Amino acid sequence: MKIFKKIQLLIIVAMLVLGTASFAFADEISDKQGQRDQLQQNIDEANQNISNAQNKIGTLQEEVVRMDSNISHLEEKIAETQKSIDDLQAKIDAAQAEIDANRAAWERQKEYFNETIRQLYMAVEKTSLELLFSSDDFSSYNQTKTYQERLEEKVKRQMKILDRAKAKLETSQAEFEKNKAEKEKDQNELKEQQKDLLNQKQTKDALLEQTKGEESAYQDYLKQAQEEQSALDQEISRLIYDEYYKKWQQNGGDAPPVDFGYFGSPLPGQPRISCVGGDYMDPLYGWGTHYGVDLRADQGTALYATASGTAFVHDSGGPGLSFIVIVHDNAYISVYLHVSAIYIGNGESVSKFQQIGLTGGAWGGYGSGWQTTGPHLHFEIRQPSSTAPPQNINDYSGIPGTPVNPHDYLEILPPY
Repeated sequence: MKIFKKIQLLIIVAMLVLGTASFAFADEISDKQGQRDQLQQNIDEANQNISNAQNKIGTLQEEVVRMDSNISHLEEKIAETQKSIDDLQAKIDAAQAEIDANRAAWERQKEYFNETIRQLYMAVEKTSLELLFSSDDFSSYNQTKTYQERLEEKVKRQMKILDRAKAKLETSQAEFEKNKAEKEKDQNELKEQQKDLLNQKQTKDALLEQTKGEESAYQDYLKQAQEEQSALDQEISRLIYDEYYKKWQQNGGDAPPVDFGYFGSPLPGQPRISCVGGDYMDPLYGWGTHYGVDLRADQGTALYATASGTAFVHDSGGPGLSFIVIVHDNAYISVYLHVSAIYIGNGESVSKFQQIGLTGGAWGGYGSGWQTTGPHLHFEIRQPSSTAPPQNINDYSGIPGTPVNPHDYLEILPPY
């Protein structure tokens, strides 16, 4: 009886220890998930801020486009004003040359006029009686009188010429002053246009710098939050995987702890081997050891999680090999290769038959990889290993676990 009580006591103690460990594990997971949720909230806020900043950038870019149009218009106006100034300068130079020519003509006419006046003065100093007595005969008197009259006519003509020359000179000077005033006006306008242009450019540069700085700060914050979230995802997945691995060891180690049918079909309908050589460890496989099965699937067929668990993904970003790895609740691992689209993220929990992506395999297609001859799904089931998959599995060789025959876990039809 005492031995039985001791056994009961040991069982109770063991249950308490296991329960305490289980609660500690649950608390640790809960704490990590709480931190992750807070980070997700921070990421959502950062994304919203980035979206707002990008909307603001879009509005500001429209403003920048408008300002560019204004700047272009101002540059055209400046060019037009500068051309007007150049044209006016040419007119001013021509007017100055005309003024110089008219002034020279005026001076010549003045000299000619003065000479005519002097001659006339000398001629009129004598009276008509003096001219008559000083002349040899009446004919000479008439000639002298006629010369005097001609001088008087000449003086009148010279007066008119001088008046015209003076008027022309005054007109040239007025045109000169007008062009000069217009040039000064255009030069002042040009200075204002250049000042406005400089202000527009400075405002544009300030707007661009402001928006660039805002978005950059949000992007830096988002990157930091995503890195922290990625580290937490990795820690959560490690804790979950370690717990699964412990359960797997408790359930018999190398012996499969699951029943046939635990894993469902990763494809619509019942899966079928795609071709001869595509089966598990098939000796006719032409690319070395074949650790999985190649299942028939057209390009872009829906791809499902074969059982619930935690997902890890590798997206090649192009025609390189893309794949999905799921660590299941029993610590087994399923592997999906040649994936053309991935609908889940690293560390994301998935449920059985949840769509996780699309199949691929077409040569040169997205995610196909180079060792493929056509559309299909390469599918594997692996027993757990002591190492959890890294947060970002960079190549197929980094996937942990020991491959097992998928035929032992779900029904797969032969190729024909």
